[in-house]
Amino acid sequence: MSEESTCSRYSGSRIGMVLVLFILLVIVTSMFNVSSREDDPPIESAASRFQIINETSVYTFNLTSPTNIPALPSTIRSGQSLAFPISGTVTASYDIRSSGVRFGSFSVTMNEDTGITRAGTLGNFSAYINNNNFYAYTLSVYSFA
Repeated sequence: MSEESTCSRYSGSRIGMVLVLFILLVIVTSMFNVSSREDDPPIESAASRFQIINETSVYTFNLTSPTNIPALPSTIRSGQSLAFPISGTVTASYDIRSSGVRFGSFSVTMNEDTGITRAGTLGNFSAYINNNNFYAYTLSVYSFA
């Protein structure tokens, strides 16, 4: 008596075909992911935002250095407040002027990680720092006879 065993040859080949297609999909997907990651530029650290507030009534702040950082405001008028991003460490110097005459100056060092690290004024002006904001204002000097 001859027994014939029958196996469904379709189920084995279907599983094999699905397995081959899945392996090909994994290989192709991994090849495209590697090449697209290599083409992407490196992610730069996010810049911190700073603000210079001109609390004087008649003076304009004019940037003297550095002049090659586009984010720094070149002119801040009296009563004006300008916010800008800084990456890394930048020391900005400004002249304090009115009608073209220089009355003083100030400089402020800003760091994206630690905030404002140094500030100084020259002339009859004062400044204070609060939460990455630099405020400059006029000192009032009175003479009593």
